[in-house]
Amino acid sequence: MVLWIIPQGSHFLKFQLSLVYPRNLFGSNIFNVAILAVDDIFFAKGPILSFTDPAHAISTVSAIAMTAIAIIGLTYRAEKKQLFLAWDSIGIVLVYVLNLILLYLLK
Repeated sequence: MVLWIIPQGSHFLKFQLSLVYPRNLFGSNIFNVAILAVDDIFFAKGPILSFTDPAHAISTVSAIAMTAIAIIGLTYRAEKKQLFLAWDSIGIVLVYVLNLILLYLLK
């Protein structure tokens, strides 16, 4: 984390590079997908994802949707928040709740 302190009169302005946290999150997602690709190459019984429970497809689609919403939210900045949260935060929470409901119904 980088912290810049710029003197301005008798006050100090602090600027924090907040791009470190999204890089960790998205880097972790990319690393997990790369591990699955390597595992799929060395798995001898066929495609590795054909041996998973179909309920995992719902979680996978939800994770992809939440990651896409987060990336769009980082690249697109709204002028101001319409509600108490930004639209991307609300979208991620809605996808997460929908995921929970669907997984509960499949149980």
